[in-house]
Amino acid sequence: MSGFLLPVCSIFFSGLLCIIYSFKKKISILENKMYSMMIYSSFIDSILVSILQYFPLNGVTDFEKSIAIILNKFDFIFLIFYATSLFLYIMLVTLSNIRLKFKYLITPCLFFNVLAIILIFLLKLEIISVDNNFAANGSSMLVMYVLCAFYILSSILIVLFHYKKIDKRHIPILIILFIIPFLFLLYNFNPYLIVISIVLTFVDYIMYFTIENPDVKMLNEITLAKNELEQANQIKSDFISSMSHEIRTPVNAIMGLGSLLLEESDLNNCRDDIKDMIDSSQKLLSITDKMFEIYTLEKQPVEDINIIYNPKKEIEKVIELYLPRITDKNLILNNNIKEMTDVYGNLTVLKKVLSQIIDNAIKFTSKGSITIHSELENNNLKIEIEDTGIGIKEEEIQNIFTPFKKTSDTKNSSYSGVGVGLSITKSLLEKVNGEIKVFSKKENGTKVILSLPIEKIRDDSNTK
Repeated sequence: MSGFLLPVCSIFFSGLLCIIYSFKKKISILENKMYSMMIYSSFIDSILVSILQYFPLNGVTDFEKSIAIILNKFDFIFLIFYATSLFLYIMLVTLSNIRLKFKYLITPCLFFNVLAIILIFLLKLEIISVDNNFAANGSSMLVMYVLCAFYILSSILIVLFHYKKIDKRHIPILIILFIIPFLFLLYNFNPYLIVISIVLTFVDYIMYFTIENPDVKMLNEITLAKNELEQANQIKSDFISSMSHEIRTPVNAIMGLGSLLLEESDLNNCRDDIKDMIDSSQKLLSITDKMFEIYTLEKQPVEDINIIYNPKKEIEKVIELYLPRITDKNLILNNNIKEMTDVYGNLTVLKKVLSQIIDNAIKFTSKGSITIHSELENNNLKIEIEDTGIGIKEEEIQNIFTPFKKTSDTKNSSYSGVGVGLSITKSLLEKVNGEIKVFSKKENGTKVILSLPIEKIRDDSNTK
């Protein structure tokens, strides 16, 4: 009964190893495929040997002997598969250039294996039963031993001839090298002892920790590098596309208007053209300023210049700059800014981010209103800017903070800009531990919530 326990134990451990390795995230490389072949072959070997061990416990009849012979021959086949896979694995991890010639290596292996399988089924095999134990013997078994010995001996010789290249991946073949003499001693002591299955499982188990698996870590690194490269290429394409359009427009306007001015003799007729040239120059300057600002934000930290200011007054000063544009577009401005005490914070960042959001609200709103609400919440200045403009598709909101990334509605439209405003806004806020949130739906307007850290100034007059 004790002889029966060894194959059963190998079933459990080799089966568990097959399950773990099957679910392991890995790259499909030849070494991994060879190892997979090894663990599956040893698992099937354990099952077949365990079934064979059952027969002598119930008396060996002629029918049972026939079944045992067939099962033994199938077991020989999987042992050959195991030895072949081990040999190919050792070749792959030892000889660096063999990968390019792998098909020339596997072809003779397949030839010898097919020839051996044919001989195994054609040649005789006998079942010898003694004292409720049995063993197989015959020329069929000899074919299996010869071929397996050839593969294992070849693997050992390859490792010995390249001993300078030995690393942890060669541990399995070194273990087999030391186990072979021990197995000979065991078989001389008890020829009916079944230990091959448990030995193969032990080798597979050790190999699991030594096999060179560029799996999870390398796979994640490759995927991350690929995504970063694709993102960089996309940003570059968006940048070239945006800059080509945005710079060409004002430059062409300046050149065209300049040509017209050369033909004008009356300066009074040139005023409108000069005004348009100035507007185009300002647009070009604005684009250049934003590009420089992005570069500055990436290379230098935001100056931590905190001063005392009144939020309501400063917000209204920014709004006042945009009143002419709001009036020109016939938009309604709803000022819901609450009265607030003086605070201590970064006024420069407040003005820059608020200007950008108001500018966007005006640009993308053709009719309706713009509502601005602001109040103090604990140690934060909260500002909400809500418009009734074109809105943003929900699936595109996550991309609006990427530099040069425009929404599908503004990419090929008359809306100017290079798509860096919100990227700058987010970067500025992050540098001062602030926050921006955007809520929007297509054709239903947009709400932007800004949050800037501040310190409240205590009014000492109320404490006296």
